[in-house]
Amino acid sequence: MTFLTAKAMERGDGFSEGAFNIEDPGHRLKHFLDSCPEGYNRASSHIDGFQAGQGGGHRGIDLGLPYGKHTLLYGAMNKGMLGLGEDRLFLKMEEHGCRLLQRDPQGAPPSRPWHLRDIGDFLGHAAGYFKTVLRTISGGKLFPNARDSRKERIPSDISRDFKSILKHLDRTGQGRCAALLRENTPLAKAQGIRTLFFNLSQAVNAPDLHLDQETRTMLTALWDKLAARYDHLDVRIGNEIVLDKEELSPPSHLPPHEMMQRAAVQNATALLKTAVASLLEVRDPQHVTSSHVEQFTRALTKMAMTFSRGGGGPEVRTMIERSVHDGIQILSPSQKEHLRALLAHPRLRGGMAAINEAPFASEIFIRAGITDTMMEGGVAVAQRAVRAYLTLCEGVGFDPQLDDLQPAEEDREMATSLLVSAGSDLEVSEKTTQRLGYEAAMHRLREEQVGLMRIDDIRRQVGPGVHAIGTDAEAIFHSDRVNEEGIHQRITNRLAEYLITRPDHGIRGLNSEFVVDFLRNGITVNGQRFGATGTNILQQAQEEEVQRFIDAVGGYEKARQIAHIAHQGAFAILMLDGLQPDPGFQEVFATYSAFPGQPVGHDGPQSFFSLDVQGDNITLRCENRQQKVNEEGREMGLNLFLQVRLEGVGTNEVGLSLDRWDAVVSSRSRE
Repeated sequence: MTFLTAKAMERGDGFSEGAFNIEDPGHRLKHFLDSCPEGYNRASSHIDGFQAGQGGGHRGIDLGLPYGKHTLLYGAMNKGMLGLGEDRLFLKMEEHGCRLLQRDPQGAPPSRPWHLRDIGDFLGHAAGYFKTVLRTISGGKLFPNARDSRKERIPSDISRDFKSILKHLDRTGQGRCAALLRENTPLAKAQGIRTLFFNLSQAVNAPDLHLDQETRTMLTALWDKLAARYDHLDVRIGNEIVLDKEELSPPSHLPPHEMMQRAAVQNATALLKTAVASLLEVRDPQHVTSSHVEQFTRALTKMAMTFSRGGGGPEVRTMIERSVHDGIQILSPSQKEHLRALLAHPRLRGGMAAINEAPFASEIFIRAGITDTMMEGGVAVAQRAVRAYLTLCEGVGFDPQLDDLQPAEEDREMATSLLVSAGSDLEVSEKTTQRLGYEAAMHRLREEQVGLMRIDDIRRQVGPGVHAIGTDAEAIFHSDRVNEEGIHQRITNRLAEYLITRPDHGIRGLNSEFVVDFLRNGITVNGQRFGATGTNILQQAQEEEVQRFIDAVGGYEKARQIAHIAHQGAFAILMLDGLQPDPGFQEVFATYSAFPGQPVGHDGPQSFFSLDVQGDNITLRCENRQQKVNEEGREMGLNLFLQVRLEGVGTNEVGLSLDRWDAVVSSRSRE
């Protein structure tokens, strides 16, 4: 459930109470939960229509859950039952278990024994149920749901609009249309929005109903509201969190970065539709209230939160544009015209102006007493929310000119509250996701030959700051003793020394160590490979290959300076001089050097060099991968990496900066 909560928060759907409706092909996740020995069969009032199906009886597991909940209720939703097109799983986190209300359908898994604490849970559950009844009777005035409640019930405004349509049809004698809308009882607990939306679609598109303009307008308005507010309309029951298998586990053939971007756009589109739908509920643009503004900006900041791991700069702007385009393309021309009038309202523009000025008013975050990480997240959310708003305005033909507005103090207070909350949610989501991903990746990598992997592939799985993987490796690395600033300074000093002191006695006047390494292993310049011809070719061929490299980087002086540092000998000394004196890495290098193993896994070079040449500015990337195995089957790996930026290459004043250094020591035992 922590994973599902994190996935919901990625979509901007952090919530304190509610339910999940997730795709579960073959009920594999349901069967996994059934295997828990602490599970029990129980009575439940939720989605009761599905409980009559095979394996559809509800079960509970009492355990610690997010948001202080203490029990998990779950049950299968079978494909083909009640018009559902796929197997799904219903899950709901609750405060109290319900073991004493046992219900054992035929063929259900066994229930755990009763415990004394079940009595207290039963009383707590009964009190909660009584509150729900009072809430329903009072129309939500007593014991109201939390603002961010995501339960599987049809929202009251949708239900009210649907009932109004039915009354209109009955009153005007349009019985056939009313009968079509009532098919499969849309307001039943197990039907809900998916059935209501399907029936509306059937009615709107049925040529033999001969709908009058008033009826068609009412049907279309509700259809448009649902389409603008929700995703997954073919399986959605109410306001629950709905996730399909791609959202839970994106296609594995896509690169990780592309998977994150794809998920961010999908989630942001759904949240933008929520923001737009909340605004379209205001029928008269002159009646926009502060509450409407807060609801809209809250939904927009949730949308902005989905891009926390989707990339940066132009990438995020492109994803926002895609999300806005996908989110409003379903709107009818009349809805877009109405939306334009609402977006132009002074109150709404004032609220967005307050969001717009937040990144330049850090004192609002300082006054709130939040951490630097939370403030950074809040500022990023503000910038992306404003970008989404401006793109949305552009999509409906309106220029809000936010920079010319002076927001009211009320708007500033609202913006502060939203952005501080967003920063806090991002910090929690990031820590939760990192913990889950880190633990899974570390478990997986302890079984791999990590020393043969690209350093960027390792980082994608375990994140920054992990320098040891595997039991033996983790025992010799001392993270608490690492002085990263000292390492950075030593490598930088050595780089500056190498640039001006290395001899140039090789082919075409380049450093001889570079020339040998170049001919053996090669180097990549702007994506094109040079060298790697071997040293046994004719001298003339060697000179021609070196000249090709000189021409590729822009001339002799540039090539000469690059050759001082872009070879294995220089790279090894740079890393050893930088890392070996460090208290955290000392034992790593001593142990790896003394490890009695043979190199494995390399049909080609162990070191890799690439250059990105942009005029006189050059970025050099150096990477070394090693894996050794001994006779007992124990293995150790070592990955080293540098990225150096050079400015003014080819001149007498070369600017040098170390962008990044990295190192990972690893171990594994083969049975």
